Amino acid sequence: MPKITILGAGSTGFTRIFLWELAQAEELEELSISLMDIDKERARNAGLLATKLAGQFGRNHEIETTLDRRTALAGADYIINVTMIGGLACRRLDMDLPMKFGLKQAIGCTMGPGGVMSGLRSIPFLLDVAQEMQELCPDAVMLNYHNPQSASAQAWKRRSSVKYAGLCHSVPETSRELAGYVGCTDMGELDFHVAGINHMAWILRFEWNGRDAYPILRERMKDPDVYRRDRVRFEIFKHFGCFNTESSMHMSEYVPYFRRTDAMIEENHLPVREYVRLLEWAAEHAPKQMKQDLDPNTNIEVGPSDEAAVDIIRAMETNEECRSHVTVVNDSLIENLPAEAGVEVPTVFSRDGIHPEPVGRLPSPLAALNTTNLNVQQVMAHAVLEESRELAIQAVMLDPLTASVMKLADIREMMLGLFTAQANWLPGWLRN
Repeated sequence: MPKITILGAGSTGFTRIFLWELAQAEELEELSISLMDIDKERARNAGLLATKLAGQFGRNHEIETTLDRRTALAGADYIINVTMIGGLACRRLDMDLPMKFGLKQAIGCTMGPGGVMSGLRSIPFLLDVAQEMQELCPDAVMLNYHNPQSASAQAWKRRSSVKYAGLCHSVPETSRELAGYVGCTDMGELDFHVAGINHMAWILRFEWNGRDAYPILRERMKDPDVYRRDRVRFEIFKHFGCFNTESSMHMSEYVPYFRRTDAMIEENHLPVREYVRLLEWAAEHAPKQMKQDLDPNTNIEVGPSDEAAVDIIRAMETNEECRSHVTVVNDSLIENLPAEAGVEVPTVFSRDGIHPEPVGRLPSPLAALNTTNLNVQQVMAHAVLEESRELAIQAVMLDPLTASVMKLADIREMMLGLFTAQANWLPGWLRN
């Protein structure tokens, strides 16, 4: 009976969708599921949700809830990490303190001060988990959903031999958006070849019924209503030749072209502090959703999602194969990106393991744009691996958007302020 462990199972948005899809997988009828969270009430609710879904679909799922990570990891086959170290409190600080220096982020999970602080909180946790997995479940697979993905993969590979893949929704979401832009109603008619880095991968090939669909997209973007919906990505497409795989809101944080000033933010229809708003909304509505789900007189209903974890687990437990885009360490998969960096590439999962597909070389301008982000991600990873406060500050100094808005001295002051404000959630070497 395979054992699946969710770390951060109190993240009920993800856990609800994942458990729903898991309960529908007939090939995974018999499972052991361990739901670990540091919040006792959230862990309990996740267990009740899992138990109800198993009954609703007639599955033989053994459900365990625990506050102890080692208990959750012991004997596990698949670990899914959705923890958010510091939660909403830290995300507010990630947004609000940089705003005092004129830097206005939207999401702040991958790049900039928000992305670096996310990595400084989460990567030490991941490395602790990696060490415990070496002891308690060395043959397991880590499926990590937490950003920043590239730095996390790089740090993991340096410290652990346990199998690892970083998961994200951006490729399937972008594929559906492109289908809508060109007017395709059957996703089966489209073919995509995608590679790069997480949140900045590139649609290298976009075909509809075997024909290049990029000319159709170029025509459609001339429509002001279409262009306005995705202004940043259409601008990148216009000037660099490929569409990227994360939203205009995200992409605007990864380059210096779109949100240096209030006027640019307004011109490009970009939100500010959006991730905090989404987390605040979720915090308000999650208890209502949980109460409804646990009502014994109702069935739990969840719509289709882009969560790849269930398909990956199914493939690795059966004779099927699953192809997904995940973050792994490069090792020459993309020849003109750094070997130690985390890259997002097509990957086949099967009973035989995890098999990333070599991509070759990216067009040089696209590799150059990726490298501007990998500079930050790699220095961030080394900051954690070497326990260097100075490298952590320098990672933000290298960030393309931050560097276009702030002076070096102000970046240092901002980061020292973030270290102090988030001291309770950071490792000791950042607090001294």
